[in-house]
Amino acid sequence: MHFFLEHGIDSSSKKAALALLLSRKNGLVFMAANKYLQPYITQDQMIEMLNEGLTSLKEKRREEAARLICQKAMEFLNTRLK
Repeated sequence: MHFFLEHGIDSSSKKAALALLLSRKNGLVFMAANKYLQPYITQDQMIEMLNEGLTSLKEKRREEAARLICQKAMEFLNTRLK
């Protein structure tokens, strides 16, 4: 993914990376994990993270939604990647 490469995370990187992209009009929500993180995370877990901010997204509160989703993602990463 181009986003990962822009931030110095390529396929040989040992850094766990999880990208969250939200469209301005909430028409698109995209979450991706790099190869280092993929063995530790499932699609269902990513959907669970996105669901944390779903209510806020529906109410057009993007900043709050992003904060809630990122908070859930950080909790996941802190427990899985120690």
